[in-house]
Amino acid sequence: MAKRATPSSKSGSKSAGSAGKSAGALGAGQRFIVLSGKETFLQQQRTGELREALKESFGEIDLLRFDGKEADAAIVLDECRSFGLIAAHKLVIVDDAEELVKEATRPLFERYAEAPCEGTTLLLRSSGWRPGRLDKMVTVIKCEEFKHDEEGAAWAVRRAADAHGYKLDPSAAEELVRRTGLSLSRLESELGKLALASDKGRVDVQAVLSLVGQTRQLEPWPLREHLLGGNPERAIRYIRNTLENSKNTEIPLLFACTSLARDLYACTAAQPLRIPRGELATRLGKRNDWFIRDALAAAPKLTPAQAGTLLKACARADSHTKSGVGRTDRTLETLAILFAEHVR
Repeated sequence: MAKRATPSSKSGSKSAGSAGKSAGALGAGQRFIVLSGKETFLQQQRTGELREALKESFGEIDLLRFDGKEADAAIVLDECRSFGLIAAHKLVIVDDAEELVKEATRPLFERYAEAPCEGTTLLLRSSGWRPGRLDKMVTVIKCEEFKHDEEGAAWAVRRAADAHGYKLDPSAAEELVRRTGLSLSRLESELGKLALASDKGRVDVQAVLSLVGQTRQLEPWPLREHLLGGNPERAIRYIRNTLENSKNTEIPLLFACTSLARDLYACTAAQPLRIPRGELATRLGKRNDWFIRDALAAAPKLTPAQAGTLLKACARADSHTKSGVGRTDRTLETLAILFAEHVR
């Protein structure tokens, strides 16, 4: 049985689809479970949920942990098949399971999954699980971060109410995500701090501005989205907020502008040549066409000459910045206006 899960406020995830033998909630009836993904907070949440379900069904349980980087597959499976000495049930947890379940050992786990021991629940936790035949035989739950800020803000609002007992204003949640990013571990930590500062059970955006520092690593995608949105005011507001709340971000912002202009120029030039998207991405040094999806969508709005104008403006801005000519913040705002004029 295989399940896909996404983060929720209470347990840390909720089902978004399932296939296989059964599709119930994670509980005491499942004997072989894989938690896959880089969101450690979500993995801990689901592990805690499983432990509580097992305790409710069996009373005290034996807990055994293995490090997948050092463990031996045969020893782990022998432990799963052996009887517990004291408790009625065992929970065997393997961290970094992708290091244990490899091509040579995967058949061993597949055979075990065909007839798992009823006295043991095997939990594999992995940040880089490789799908295969085993996935159809066990419960696989993906523990990953949200991909969009709006989802993270909505989760923060629910989590603040359900786990911390206060109302987080939507605008405050948006600012919280903008400052910390989409890591649930960081969001949970900041939500706990904000609980101490809640005024009559409510936290507004001013509290977030005062108490939450800027820890989010600057990524190019939000700026690219704003530059291609055709709204210069919104793009400039994003640039100013980033510069005011983060240190040493002028060069990364300028690099994001130049990278986008380069992608736009390549995409507009490639249109009449009918170059496949994947090949174009490779020529641009990207892993796949996902990294130029925004430029591909905007390319029909531009001619190669217009895209070339943007690229020249970015190159000139980069040269001026490195030479100490002008103010970088004003240069970035000028580029935002130029992008908006060309992609509307």
